[in-house]
Amino acid sequence: MNDYTSFKGVSSFDQSLITDELVGGLVDWFDWCFLGIGGFFNVYIPTSGNYGGSQHVLRLTDDPYFSGGQTWEGFRGNWVYETGISYSYQPIQISGIYVNNSFQPLGNSYYINYPLGRVVFNNPIASNSTVSLEYSYKFFNVYRGDAQWFRQLMTDSFRLDSPDFFQYGSGVWSVLRQERVELPALIVDAVPRRRISPYQLGGGSWVHQDLHFYILAETSFDRNFLVDVVTLQQEKAINLLDRNGMNSANAFPLDYKGVPQSGFLTYPALMNQYGGHYMRFENMISQDIESIAPGLYMAVVRATPCVLLSEI
Repeated sequence: MNDYTSFKGVSSFDQSLITDELVGGLVDWFDWCFLGIGGFFNVYIPTSGNYGGSQHVLRLTDDPYFSGGQTWEGFRGNWVYETGISYSYQPIQISGIYVNNSFQPLGNSYYINYPLGRVVFNNPIASNSTVSLEYSYKFFNVYRGDAQWFRQLMTDSFRLDSPDFFQYGSGVWSVLRQERVELPALIVDAVPRRRISPYQLGGGSWVHQDLHFYILAETSFDRNFLVDVVTLQQEKAINLLDRNGMNSANAFPLDYKGVPQSGFLTYPALMNQYGGHYMRFENMISQDIESIAPGLYMAVVRATPCVLLSEI
């Protein structure tokens, strides 16, 4: 019997629907898989930068949301908090920080925002302090496409020899990290174009959703590597995460401050408990994009993943 008073497949205005589940699920999947191929670097004390400087030393940030002396960040964001990675070596699990060579274990006087690669003190410390720690950062940065183009591309993020790195409140480093895209980057963007075909007699649908994977890098090698990684997934099938179930159970690994929640689940464990819709990569087509700046290598991979909605 037809129901003339409600939508099909939608039960709440704040429900995560297919576009959000697809884009968010692919960002989570690529992020985890890059770790599985060793796409991270460990920073020990001391670790020199590729061009000079010290990767283990943090810089004071000028963030209007905090008092001066509260926030200190590394030269790269997207620090690794995940454990149980299947690779020949493991990322560093942060146990504490050093302030003027005095070790301060993880506690209540500060917290670590892993996505922003930042230490945030409850109370400001002297601006001439030296803050350092051992950590791991992800080499490949995977972003959602929505609103990302309003951010500023961050080139030369490995150039710690630049005087701007420690220059408070000026230079490219003064742009807030949440407003920067650090390279190499893979950006997953849903295009408002799709078609729906029937799954079987009695119900269910295949959703063929167009996506663009934008690839931005500072070297042709990194650009070409990401193009290969994405296009080689043709016909690979995965399950997306059930973001509605995760939201109801408050099962997202990081809290609003970018801190791992107590007893957080990594991607494989989340998939075991909150596995969602079946998805298959289809129609992969790559294309070069004319560079908008010297030393910037760009490409786009167009795809039409097929998502099974068996329940509608």
